[in-house]
Amino acid sequence: MTGDQQPVPAPRRPAEPAGPHRRIGPDVRHEIATIMLLTRAVTDAVDIGPDSRARLDQLLSPGGARP
Repeated sequence: MTGDQQPVPAPRRPAEPAGPHRRIGPDVRHEIATIMLLTRAVTDAVDIGPDSRARLDQLLSPGGARP
């Protein structure tokens, strides 16, 4: 390289899209499915209070858990 040449940057790989369109691996899908099934099972329990039931409803809602 001579004094007036600039280094050529390496081509950038496209970033993985963020948000709901991001690809999720099969292991993560399995973990999420397990959490959903356990949440549904606990929902039927008679010894949980209204706060816990509200948290379970958040987990089962289409938008996911939010604080």
